[in-house]
This record gives sequence, C-alpha cells and structure tokens, in this order.
Amino acid sequence: MMLKGHTYKTFKFTPGTLECREACLADDRCQSYNVVMFTAMCELNNRTKEARPEDFVKDEDRYYMERVPKGECGPVGVADKNAVSDARMTASTFKNEGNKPHYGRFHESRGKGAWCPATKTNRTDYLQVDMGTILSVFAVASQGKEIYSQWTTSYTLYLSTDGVVWNADKETSTAKVFPGNSDRRSVVKHFLTTDIMARYVLSHHLLQFSMS
Repeated sequence: MMLKGHTYKTFKFTPGTLECREACLADDRCQSYNVVMFTAMCELNNRTKEARPEDFVKDEDRYYMERVPKGECGPVGVADKNAVSDARMTASTFKNEGNKPHYGRFHESRGKGAWCPATKTNRTDYLQVDMGTILSVFAVASQGKEIYSQWTTSYTLYLSTDGVVWNADKETSTAKVFPGNSDRRSVVKHFLTTDIMARYVLSHHLLQFSMS
C-alpha cells in the first residue's frame, strides 16, 4: 500500500538504517512516507491516508508509514508472555515438552529455557511470532539457551502481514543470512535491510551449535 500523489521529496537511503523515518521527523512538512522495498527509496509525503483516503492505493512494491515521534518505537515484547502470549508463538517442530515454541523468549526460565526444533539439520524448521497487529519491523534480536551451551549461529527472516504471503528480508535477490549467537546469554541484535510492515515474523534457523 502507498499514498499516491502527495510525495514532495524522493531519495535513496542506506539499507539497514532508519534514514527514511529520520528524514520525515526532521522535516515539518512530512506527515507520512512510502518506502520502495528492495530498492531502498524513500518518498516523503505531505498528507496522510486519513486526510486523503482516496489516494491510499495498493502497491506491491511499496509500503506506507505515518510520522511517529521519537521514543515511540521499542521491543514488541516477546520476552513478556503477557505482551506476546504463548499461543502466538508457534514452530514447525519442537524437540520435546521442555523446548516448546513459547519457550523461545529472552531469559526464559520455564521448561528448558528455549525453543529447539526436532533435529539440528533441517533448515526448513522455523519459529514464528504473531505480534498481534501490523507494525513496522526494523530490527531483530536473538539469544542462546541460558542453561545449556546451545544457540543458533545463523538464520533467515521472513515477514508477513497476513500469515499467508511471506517476504524475506533480502540482500540483492536472496534472503539475508543473519549471524546468530556465540554464547548462551548475549542478546545479538541486527537491523533489517529496510523496515518492513508485518504482523507475523518467521525465522528459519540454518545452523546450530551444541555442546550436547
């Protein structure tokens, strides 16, 4: 989706940064912006979809964001089961009752303290989080299993607004491979190539390390 006909400035931004959002916040004329996905082009608008609903149109190559003041972005809340319930964390498989999907949270003390897939070698295994509403996702973080020397060393990320059509965070034409963890407790954060509108986030865990 995009707001058509109200762009007053277009520029290319650096993938993996918030330059588009920062440019909108720095310009009093800016009320919203369109992001051209995978080409990292920013289109600053002087109107919003609420002001011009007739110009809010479908566009598969763009997504629309409204100006959000600094300080209003933050973690989705996966670490807190009251913010993201257990039922909203699912996976392709899990190793046993102690490694269910909803144990895949930061600093988890329940069960065995982490989600683990049924095998270490199936690269199609995934962990999925339903954030409950469509948000602008611009970063992702991961952590190992605190009570054992086990962690994911690389993964890819897919995002969706409806849980049906998925788009990978990409570098050029292929899914970006994110470096994972190298110890039990450190939280490793990465920025996406560009911020993406999504409700569902799915990670394919490509490689794992385990002492056991």
